[in-house]
Amino acid sequence: MHLKTIEYYIKQIKFVSSKFSKCKKMLEKGKYKLLSSLRVVLLNETWVEELGTKYFGGMEGGKTSARVANIVNKFGILKNNKSKHNLYQAMYIANNDNKDREVKLFSFNKKKIMTICVSKEDYDKQFEIYNSLSKNHNMPRIIPIEEYPNSYEISMIQIEERPTASEVLYEISKSTILQGYNNQKVSIKEIVNADYDSTDLNAILKKLSAYINPEVLKLSIPLSTQHGDLSMDNLLYGEAEGRKGFWWIDWEHVGDRIFCYDYFFYILNSAKWSNNLETLQSYFSGEADDGLKDMFNSFGLAYEEKYRLDYFLMAVICILKERVCKLGYVETLKEYYEFIQVNVLNKFQDKD
Repeated sequence: MHLKTIEYYIKQIKFVSSKFSKCKKMLEKGKYKLLSSLRVVLLNETWVEELGTKYFGGMEGGKTSARVANIVNKFGILKNNKSKHNLYQAMYIANNDNKDREVKLFSFNKKKIMTICVSKEDYDKQFEIYNSLSKNHNMPRIIPIEEYPNSYEISMIQIEERPTASEVLYEISKSTILQGYNNQKVSIKEIVNADYDSTDLNAILKKLSAYINPEVLKLSIPLSTQHGDLSMDNLLYGEAEGRKGFWWIDWEHVGDRIFCYDYFFYILNSAKWSNNLETLQSYFSGEADDGLKDMFNSFGLAYEEKYRLDYFLMAVICILKERVCKLGYVETLKEYYEFIQVNVLNKFQDKD
């Protein structure tokens, strides 16, 4: 085993253990298991695993992460025998990059989720996001918890079967229309421009942009406030607070981006990371065109079906530049390119 691999194991185990230790007094007594994503710790009981699967079932780590989780679980590192409150049965760590980020505690029996922010600044930001965006997006109410600094509670969404892919896309387009335009634009030519120090990154991006029609490259795209990380895990369907519908959660990546960023991020993320191609197929089949046309029209653009592939690739390049290229992840970009080649270019090119 390589020294770097061992160092990685130790680093991740220490990180998760430290987070677990800080939350022990609020977690139910018992033995806990770490999932392979290295983000989730569950009370090792059948009923908790069954309910937790609805929330964490799509979070899978790679082979190395799975080995780390197996080591932690095998040696029973995560135990809790000193709980005072027994309120929560699961812990979710916002990321596993050894950064001090928020932690969420899940109470499956009380149907509540507690979020512990890392600072007063971060806590205030969560309330600011809720107050500014909840009028346009269905978001669970956040209630301060006075007993714990910088913490708040939301109702747990009782997850139900997700509606059709076209209905999900309609929800995204509807909420985007309500959010509106922030009076800024960016040219598509600028969006797809590849100007990195890495020749490999530039070459792959140029391969993708080569499929975009020159007429589309002349357009400018309006900006709007976007969620920025709209996955199937962050756009849930179910019931909470006496209402049933879609719920938008986890807004830590919110910011101003092209108005269709969330729309295409959801399509790409669902297909690539959740292994769900239904939304991708819904887009390219035209099933979701009504909501899509309304969304484009609301931002002063006409959605033209003949440019369906062009819009998709433009948005995907924008997403990849932000989430992959600026971090220098050449191998990850290659993986995305191969996925797009197989599941989009080989299937939907020149279909319209």
